[in-house]
Amino acid sequence: MAAEDELAKRRYERLVGRVEALMRGSLKPEYQGYGGQVVLSAEAVEELGGDPAEIRRAARAVGRRLGWKTVTREIDGRIFVLDDREPSKPVRELMQQRAADALDAVLSPSLSATRPTVGGPRPARVRHLADPFLLGALRRGKRVEEFLGPVGGGEVPGVRYVEVRPAGQNFEVILHIVEDVGHATFMDLVEFPALNSEDDEEEFGRVIATADDPPTALATAERRSGAVRERWVNEGIVQAEYADFVQAGRPSNSSPDGYPWPVWSVT
Repeated sequence: MAAEDELAKRRYERLVGRVEALMRGSLKPEYQGYGGQVVLSAEAVEELGGDPAEIRRAARAVGRRLGWKTVTREIDGRIFVLDDREPSKPVRELMQQRAADALDAVLSPSLSATRPTVGGPRPARVRHLADPFLLGALRRGKRVEEFLGPVGGGEVPGVRYVEVRPAGQNFEVILHIVEDVGHATFMDLVEFPALNSEDDEEEFGRVIATADDPPTALATAERRSGAVRERWVNEGIVQAEYADFVQAGRPSNSSPDGYPWPVWSVT
């Protein structure tokens, strides 16, 4: 038994060392130790031993060494590790500028020179999917998403977004309502806690409809959530939409480029 315990201890120490290398490697000198963020794919998790609980435990141990406010989350086989400390003002401003530059990189040259402001609808950004690309993504087995803006009224502000994803031979419509906890260094909507944290079903979104084909799935999603056809984006790009929302001061009535937030009800 003692030999087995010693072997397990050594194995864990090796895991901590490997995770520490990844976490230290995520740090940028100009951020002065803030803003660390590691995303482990399912393959990386398997390569690290395949035990998500042990990997997250190791990440928290390393975070204590580094002085992080460590947040870990396991989603769809991936593990997210990040430092949730609020950086100093100069570092925060640098991070915001870097985030703005990254967003500009996904825009066409003609649009990147005029970042969105509230005051009237602008032409659709490159990130928004035209109908053939939207339907094509779903038919190829990819998810599509749409940011729906703020939801409030309670003590904790929230935001919502909707996704349509392939599920076997069908397509699911999933509504996400999460706490609005983002800031300059933390824009990953998939890591935000559910606004109704007491309901386990809400942690990864709620399936509000299923459909047999992409056109029906999209039409159902739009009817049930208030989404509009012109503002769907590929999986993951909804975070850029959320970043625009944060940088514009979290406008309550319309998106940063002037589209009214949808009126919606789940019926």
